[in-house]
Amino acid sequence: MQVLVGSRTLNAAIAENDMPKSMKALDQLQRLLRRVRTEGRREANKAEGCKRNSGSRFLVDALFLEESFRFLCARGATGGATPLEAFHFVGGLQLDAHTFVFGRIVPVAFGEQTVTRVRVSDASNITALARLDIAGIPLVGHIHSHPGQGPGATTPSITDRRFQERLEAGGHVAVGAIFARGGAGEAFVRFFAMDPSRFRIEIHGNNVQEIDQNVFRLRLADGHISSRNGCQISIGRGGGV
Repeated sequence: MQVLVGSRTLNAAIAENDMPKSMKALDQLQRLLRRVRTEGRREANKAEGCKRNSGSRFLVDALFLEESFRFLCARGATGGATPLEAFHFVGGLQLDAHTFVFGRIVPVAFGEQTVTRVRVSDASNITALARLDIAGIPLVGHIHSHPGQGPGATTPSITDRRFQERLEAGGHVAVGAIFARGGAGEAFVRFFAMDPSRFRIEIHGNNVQEIDQNVFRLRLADGHISSRNGCQISIGRGGGV
């Protein structure tokens, strides 16, 4: 509609033989067309990314989930009752066009870290993603912790969804995951994407129960979560770091 209006303005100026007005209208029309082309390419890239990621299957083992939870607890430990939010990327394997495996924790440095927010520093973000790219390992996920307890505390915030949207717009297949504490010896994790139907999670191993779509209850192998910070402070086996 805007392009049509711009064309009419230009045609009217030409009909009036008003050269300055014609040049101004032409410049406005060209800028409008460039914007339309840019938006068109952005939408096309987004659509291609959605098509490419449609029906993706992610394989995750139970020990990886426990190690991820303990890693986030350690990175968020404050010595107080409420831990800070923490975050890490996940590198993995691509078995075929639609099957991916969560393989290893990719740690990052934080530019900001509070009880309700964590932001990866720009330099660390670039270094971590470049490390995966150089090694030829796909980015298959990103995981962070939320304050609060129970499965409801794993709901993605607007900030979480915007970050995921940017990843998908860039063509990344990665899904997000959010941990929250549970009762004694348990934690909850939710996997998410902009379209929940475009992926499915397969958990391999024991002590993990799916309680809702893409939401799981994790029973820790040692059956204990310390009261300090609501989680085990030790990373335990060391995980994939």
